[in-house]
Amino acid sequence: MEDVQPAQATAATAVASKKRPRLDLTVEPRERKRGKSMFGLLVGTLNKAKTEDEARNASEAVRKSIYIRNCTASDLVSGQETTLD
Repeated sequence: MEDVQPAQATAATAVASKKRPRLDLTVEPRERKRGKSMFGLLVGTLNKAKTEDEARNASEAVRKSIYIRNCTASDLVSGQETTLD
């Protein structure tokens, strides 16, 4: 029974010592502004790529290629089944 209590105390101490460090808010305002603008550029680029990808996938050519791919795949499967019989 005595061994259990020190182990729990050690675990509690280990958890308390693993706190996340706080952000250093003493960074120069110029550097902070630069970081925010870089992040904004990154988010903007990712959003633009996302919309372009959605537009490309919505086009008629992509729908046709997907339809053709599905038809040929089903033809291959049915062809394999007839050769096995």
